This record gives sequence, C-alpha cells and structure tokens, in this order.
Amino acid sequence: MPEGAADGAPTTDPAEAVMPLPLGGAKGSGMSLAFELITSVLVGAPIFSAFHSGDPQGRKHRQNALIVAIDPAAFGDPDAFVASVDTTLDTLKRLPPAAAADGVHYPGERSAATAAVRAGSAIAVAPKVWQQLTAAAEAGITVPGVL
Repeated sequence: MPEGAADGAPTTDPAEAVMPLPLGGAKGSGMSLAFELITSVLVGAPIFSAFHSGDPQGRKHRQNALIVAIDPAAFGDPDAFVASVDTTLDTLKRLPPAAAADGVHYPGERSAATAAVRAGSAIAVAPKVWQQLTAAAEAGITVPGVL
C-alpha cells in the first residue's frame, strides 16, 4: 500500500487501509470529487456520502453511469480538433516509457490491439470455462470445436 492510504494517514500496512486515496495529490483529489459529483450525485445515486453515512445499506455495491456527448464543432473546426487530438496522442506515444514498460499507452489502446488480434483469430478460453461450455453442450447447446 502506498503511504497515505489509511483514512488520510500515512501507512504501508494494508490492515490499516480503510479507503484508498486518489492519485495525484490535491489535483487528483479534486478530480475524484468532480467525478463523484457528476457520475453519482448528478444522476441521483450518491456513492461516497452513502458509503460514509453509517447506514449499512450505504455500503452495498452501487453502479452508476453518466454519458456526456460533446460536439467539437460547437467549439471550433472539427477537423482542427481531430488533428490536434492526433498530435496530442503522437506526442504522448513519443514520451520515454517507464523502466521495463513496453511503451507509453493511452486509455483503450491495449484493449483495441487485443480486439484486433482476436477478431482475426480465436479467443483464449480458460480450461475451467471450456469445461463449463462442454457441460452446457450436454444440455443441447452446440459448443464449437477447439480452434
């Protein structure tokens, strides 16, 4: 556990860690609060305050979602925006990677690469899952052969 993960007090003992602190210090904390406000409070299902309310029901799992659609054309030339995004990602990709890292990646990049590989070939299935699928075949569900 990183220091600072036990109710705001520094610790390296996972037994003391009650709630992880947001990454990024004060800015990360501010961003965390902003995300909490727009993804839970705004949609009418507050998580943070319910969790800390003392009500056992507040500790039950909750799942919230908020989709924000932004039209870049409302702010300027959409083609210039796309070009600027491309330039930003190109710059990000040219940054030096951390030690032992295979490069600098932006969110979704690895998943997209995995999806591209899987689209052209088979998807690896764990042996236990394959056994469950095979058992389902006995119930009349067709299971494909091993690829």
